[in-house]
Amino acid sequence: MAHVNTGVLFIMTLPGILLLIYGIILKSSASKFPAYGWGYKTDLTTKNEQAWKEGNNFAGMMAIWIAIANIILWPVTTYIFCDGYETMIIMSCLFYVILSTNILIAVTESHLNKMFDRNGNPKTANL
Repeated sequence: MAHVNTGVLFIMTLPGILLLIYGIILKSSASKFPAYGWGYKTDLTTKNEQAWKEGNNFAGMMAIWIAIANIILWPVTTYIFCDGYETMIIMSCLFYVILSTNILIAVTESHLNKMFDRNGNPKTANL
C-alpha cells in the first residue's frame, strides 16, 4: 500500500471537480442558443438550435459522468498502486484529464453525427 500525501489526493480531485462544474454549465447553456461565453461549440452545434441543445445536453451529461469517475476512481487507484512519487502522480493526473477530455469530445461528436447530418439537419430516423 502506498503512502500518498492527502493533499496530493485532494489535488487529484480538482480536475474532476472542474469537469463537474463544466458539465453543469454545459447543461445550463443548452437553452441559450448560441451561448457567447460557454458551451460545446463545434461547426455542427452552431448550425441550429436543435443541434445546439442536443450537443450541450449530451456533452454536459458526459462531462458530469466522467467527472464523477475522475473524482472517485482516479485518487483511489493512485492510492492503491502509487509508489509515492508525487510529481509522477500529478503528471499522470494531467494525462488522465487530457484523456477524459478527448473521450468527452469523441463520444459527443459520435452522438451528434448519429443525430444530425453535416448541415445540422436532423436525420430522418431520429425524428
